[in-house]
Amino acid sequence: MNFSNPFRKKHVLTIEDDQDIAAAIELYLTKLGDFKVTKAENGNDGVRMAGLEQPDLILLDCMLPDIDGLKVLTELKSDKRTAKIPVIMLTGRKWMMQVEAAVDHGAEDYLTKPVNPQELVRRVNLHL
Repeated sequence: MNFSNPFRKKHVLTIEDDQDIAAAIELYLTKLGDFKVTKAENGNDGVRMAGLEQPDLILLDCMLPDIDGLKVLTELKSDKRTAKIPVIMLTGRKWMMQVEAAVDHGAEDYLTKPVNPQELVRRVNLHL
């Protein structure tokens, strides 16, 4: 039985090293989707925060300064605390091989930058 508060804002963790992009994503999600957003600027912090905060969804950049996004995804999906959290990968690359690799590593979805605000909110809602 689920006793979670139905009026609680859904929590999205953004793992993104570009502060301007992270701020734009936060603005989109808080204004268009009414989400609570927390941010990590690198993969190590993102993995740690995901385990502690248990967000409802994670937006994960493919290219991070410390760890490759696919490695972060693998760590998240192999940890029982975070394995079931949906992950949407974000990247400036549009190569099909990278999309396939993200899905093979457990990503639920994939968006390319620049992200359309309405599409971002639609996809986040789709996976929640």
